[in-house]
Amino acid sequence: MEITNSVSPAGATWESWDIDTLVQGWLDGTITNYGALLKDTDESSVDTYVYFRTSDYTTDTTKRPKLVLAYYIP
Repeated sequence: MEITNSVSPAGATWESWDIDTLVQGWLDGTITNYGALLKDTDESSVDTYVYFRTSDYTTDTTKRPKLVLAYYIP
């Protein structure tokens, strides 16, 4: 399953991906769980890059990535 999202290299904003269908497929067994990967859709392009911070980024802790889960108990 492929989920795409355009990310601007000049932007300094939060990015998000809706992976509800992917995770539901993992849970019900219709999609094999190989994890998730962020990659460029055109890896042949040069001089275009986007920075993502790590969970231990110390310069500005508000820029650390986060995982937000919304769920309900049926």
